[in-house]
Amino acid sequence: MPQDVPQGWPEAVFLAKHGCPLSFTFETPSHAPLDQRLGAQKAAVHAALRWRDR
Repeated sequence: MPQDVPQGWPEAVFLAKHGCPLSFTFETPSHAPLDQRLGAQKAAVHAALRWRDR
């Protein structure tokens, strides 16, 4: 996280308070196999891009 983000602030909150109108956070469970986690991340990013382009 950048040095100018107040300690303990989630980056999305910091960005919102500084004018970022939209942000996404994608997380996957660490206990899942890596290939499944990567697939889930890829699907989430693709869904976000489709949402943006609607």
